[in-house]
Amino acid sequence: MSLTRISSEASLGQFIEATGAFAGSTDSPVFLLQYSSTAWGIERLGGEPMKWFGHGAPTQVFEARVFGGGIDTRWVKRGIGGDVTCWVDDQSCRSAPPFSGAAVTWNDVERLSRRYLLWGSVDESTRSGVVLSDGRVGRYEIPVAGEGRTVRLDAIEHLAPSVDGNAVVVTECLQGFSFER
Repeated sequence: MSLTRISSEASLGQFIEATGAFAGSTDSPVFLLQYSSTAWGIERLGGEPMKWFGHGAPTQVFEARVFGGGIDTRWVKRGIGGDVTCWVDDQSCRSAPPFSGAAVTWNDVERLSRRYLLWGSVDESTRSGVVLSDGRVGRYEIPVAGEGRTVRLDAIEHLAPSVDGNAVVVTECLQGFSFER
């Protein structure tokens, strides 16, 4: 199994447009997360528009992530544009990646599954997902439907052999969401 990192430059608008086109070419759900200093937002690409959570309206987005369908793509603001890093897992990506540019490939990569519990319990289901709530973080909606009391963020940690024979973590790629009862 191999893992490829593609580095490129793009504006936030170009990043969202390219990853939106990728989302339309895969059968897997693809999600967009955006972060600003005051709020964060999430949407399922091709679904309902972005929902923002936090204090006040988002000012300037400083990071965005698109994940699912075998990719985990990050945009980080740099000056008036941004840097894009696209991780492509050849075991789960069945479509052409949304970006081209300088590429580095790791071969013989080991994959370890990870699952992270999201804050809150499922409060209600909506037309476009589920609402989680917790006293510490309030209420927020995740754009994925399912059954269970808790939601987990699924990820794959990619390990590759180093020159001294040890394993090193190349990256951790977000995959999607799952439910537990």
